[in-house]
Amino acid sequence: MTAIVFTILPVFAVVLAGYAVARAGLISNEGVKGFTNVTFYLFVPALLFRAMRGVHLESLNLLPLYTYFGGALLCFLIVMAASRRWMGRSARHATVTALAVTFSNTVLLGIPLVKLAFGDPGLVILLTIVSMHSLILFATATLFLEFGAGSDDGVAKSHWVNVWEAVRNTLIHPVILPIIAGLLWGAFRLPLPDAVDAPLALLAAASGPCSLVLLGASLAQYGIAEYWRPAAVLSVLKNIAFPLFIWVLGQYVFGLTGVALAVVTLTAALPIGANVYLFAQRYQVAQGEITAAVALSTGASVITLTLVMLRFG
Repeated sequence: MTAIVFTILPVFAVVLAGYAVARAGLISNEGVKGFTNVTFYLFVPALLFRAMRGVHLESLNLLPLYTYFGGALLCFLIVMAASRRWMGRSARHATVTALAVTFSNTVLLGIPLVKLAFGDPGLVILLTIVSMHSLILFATATLFLEFGAGSDDGVAKSHWVNVWEAVRNTLIHPVILPIIAGLLWGAFRLPLPDAVDAPLALLAAASGPCSLVLLGASLAQYGIAEYWRPAAVLSVLKNIAFPLFIWVLGQYVFGLTGVALAVVTLTAALPIGANVYLFAQRYQVAQGEITAAVALSTGASVITLTLVMLRFG
């Protein structure tokens, strides 16, 4: 329990720093938007390119991947459909909601916790998931967000025009483009000079802290009180329902056991990743709801992650 608290505590400290800066008036709402653009168009692409450059598809253990991402994509579609059908949300709002339920904080929290609980064998499995995490879930969300743009803005366009615009916007998206570039770079084993990789590493290292600072600044702007109900629902779905779903799928459908089953379940139980907020901010949808949900989910994970880790010893 103490180890989990001290792993999560730095995350809250950085979020609190962003909150304090915004409350002190040192950054305006327009400044938050500009900071978001810098993070989304510069820091995050550097992180994704460097991560995907080291991925070699032929060497991946696929069974945990099938379990985790099969369950995540199925859950994504269920949450999105339920949000649109029963809650009357727009396509973009439903997409961001579904991403929040399925996108975990795998790096800032996942890596130290899995290393602590399961050592190097567990860390190998987690890093396999991490290597495809952004590629699969960000690409899925981007496709739905871009295809949903035409239905949300009320502009009548032909089907093929919508398809072409969605495909084009997806391919040049600041998340998808560096993922594809990184995969191709790694597939062809292309060298990357230190003069290029060193600044990319600095930019990539800024991605996580900047996302958390933005989250804190957004909390100062939107607060939690107004959005606590939808945020609580998202937190329950992310911290409890999603890991239970992955555990059942892994044990009874894919036959996972031992460390593999424990790692995919723990990964699903991690709180909502702060990068989901960047999507909400970029597409100007559900910003307050996602901000509050990330904060509540991270706080509740002290309890839920402890229970998962105790369950698997």
